Amino acid sequence: MALMSESDLIQLVSRIVSEETQLDLELVSPDKHWATFGLDSINSIYLLEKLENELGVDLNPLMFFDYPTIRTFSAHILTLRSS
Repeated sequence: MALMSESDLIQLVSRIVSEETQLDLELVSPDKHWATFGLDSINSIYLLEKLENELGVDLNPLMFFDYPTIRTFSAHILTLRSS
């Protein structure tokens, strides 16, 4: 997949979170903690799998603890994709 901006990546992650949690996209703020979206361990694994397929990077479930918002998570993914 081509390089994308942080804004584009945030939108992609937000959309996938919205799909996995069945929340309206408007409720998925990039600055809210993952816990506010009601993600459970199963949803989290599906979310990571979809992102890995979309972005072509390997993601570790522990990243949710290290990068607790969509914004921080997306910024880290950008660093992974650029290395």
